[in-house]
Amino acid sequence: MAHSSTLRLAVLAVLTLLAGLLLPGKTFVQAVIQSGQQVVINELMWMGSNISTADEWIELANNSSEEISLNGWSLNYLKSGEEAVMIGFEDVSIQPDGFFVISNYSSSQSRLESDPDLVSSAVSLPNSQLLLRLRNASGAIVDEVDDGSGAPFAGENPSGTGAKASMERIDMLASGTDESNWRSATDSIGFDEGGQIYGTPGFENSASNDQEQVSPPLDDDEGDDSGSGSIVPDEPDPPNVLITEVLANPIGRDDQEWIEIMNFGSGTVNLNGWLLKKGSSSFEITNDYQVDPGQAIVFRKTQTDISLRNQGDTIELWRQSALVDSLTYAETAEEVSYGRDPEDLQTLTAFCIPTPGSKNTFKRLDPIIVMQSGDVWGREKLSVNLIAEVMEGSLSSAECRWDFADGELYDGCNPPSHTFEEVGRYEIQLLVDTYCSMGLKEELLVEVLGEKEEKEEKEEKEEEKDTEVMNGTQEKATMSNQEQPSSAAVLPEKTCIPTISSGVIISEIFPVPSDGEEWIELQNLTDEHVRLCGWLLDDIQDGGS
Repeated sequence: MAHSSTLRLAVLAVLTLLAGLLLPGKTFVQAVIQSGQQVVINELMWMGSNISTADEWIELANNSSEEISLNGWSLNYLKSGEEAVMIGFEDVSIQPDGFFVISNYSSSQSRLESDPDLVSSAVSLPNSQLLLRLRNASGAIVDEVDDGSGAPFAGENPSGTGAKASMERIDMLASGTDESNWRSATDSIGFDEGGQIYGTPGFENSASNDQEQVSPPLDDDEGDDSGSGSIVPDEPDPPNVLITEVLANPIGRDDQEWIEIMNFGSGTVNLNGWLLKKGSSSFEITNDYQVDPGQAIVFRKTQTDISLRNQGDTIELWRQSALVDSLTYAETAEEVSYGRDPEDLQTLTAFCIPTPGSKNTFKRLDPIIVMQSGDVWGREKLSVNLIAEVMEGSLSSAECRWDFADGELYDGCNPPSHTFEEVGRYEIQLLVDTYCSMGLKEELLVEVLGEKEEKEEKEEKEEEKDTEVMNGTQEKATMSNQEQPSSAAVLPEKTCIPTISSGVIISEIFPVPSDGEEWIELQNLTDEHVRLCGWLLDDIQDGGS
């Protein structure tokens, strides 16, 4: 550590005493010892750490060969434009050529490797308009740092996953109000394991005059290998793996929560030994997950045992002690995920149709009207039981409004059975507002006919006598159980209203019969009737047919 001469220190001591006599109490007077201070404010972590923005600390340095008592001293800051006491010191001292760390948290609650010399919840450093003054017991200003305007002179506080760096003094004998005498830390000493962070709490600054200089790396084709300069190998670029999507509030049980990560790099990445973390909860990836470029992998709660708060939280991805990525998700609706915009990975947004295991994509919920019971036409009166559903996503948090076109309205996605009492056509309208889209509209036309006339009944009986000849055997063609309209009464065309069900399977096929009569058998595994209108059976031949 650099030292001033004994004579210089003696002169400075006299100047300090005179400054104390000139200062009436602790007024905001600009009588400052500009250089050669024995005790200086040497380093500031004004931006906090990756654990907390409140994980802040201040380091004082004793620039002399004698122990200095801080009893009665104070560390002051600007509060609403006025100087105020942040820390008042009692019965503490700084050892010769030593450091004194004052922290908002103890080491167990911060990134500090060792306990600081003083823990005080009063430590709170502004991210702008920073100005600190160290006053002795007489009220004289011993040291002053920054100028109280704009951003701090130095220090790094990047958004996202970048590493934070403290504000370090370059020359202890030079003024703390000179911006050129400060720099952002480049060494990382005195921290426990965790995400990358730069600073030297309790140790020599990386910007110190006594810091040993390391020669820059030499190219293979430049210089002489016999030279004395150190060659520092380049660090390999970190893998471009990001947390891309999170589902914190799934439908039903919360054990279906999941976290998705994706490889945006050009090479395969092995995730073995990596960590997923949320607060104090963590999951180590022990299997050799080989993630190819462009591939996404989903980790579910049943695997990680990490519970995701519906109200929002921060997820981190670590590779050993290096923080690779973090994602702070917001509160969304049920079955609405949150993640990175596929067009701008720095932008976070909600997805009403989650895409686990694949590239994030914006898909709009497409509600349809499903008829649970009833029909689209009837005589004299008509009862229908409708519900709004979607093929993908969920309407659990949606707002639905039904207009039955007969003066009746209903709010909710699953209305009770509705009966039309009067003859006429009714255009039922469904309006849906979701977390991601507003004003989605769907319509269904139904009609109530009047009583049958005698002529209609006679024509229907004649139609029932029609027969169909099949394989040389005359069989009576049966009519549908539903009434079939005659030409005398034009009925609305039956609307295809498919049933949404995952309980229908292809149970058996006969692809190579001797007589050419191939067939496919479907089986309904549910206990409900399933309408297949609108469904597609595809053999995927030449792109599907």
